[in-house]
Amino acid sequence: MSGHVEPTEVSAAKAKAHLLEYLRRAQRGQTTLISKRGAKVAALVPIEQFVRSTESAELYARSLDAMLARARLQPRSKKR
Repeated sequence: MSGHVEPTEVSAAKAKAHLLEYLRRAQRGQTTLISKRGAKVAALVPIEQFVRSTESAELYARSLDAMLARARLQPRSKKR
């Protein structure tokens, strides 16, 4: 077993009423999805997960920027 725990989903009202409990869960590595009127609107995630996803997004953006810069520097092929 991998130790992976499925996220818990709670209403915004319940999250507000029990915020410290959900913060403790995040400290233990658990994710809590917060919904409003049945629709997921936010996720309370462990800080390590947030940092990893932010770093991944920044790396992806830098890679994409570099690819676009290289594409702009290449001469366009002539149409025949």
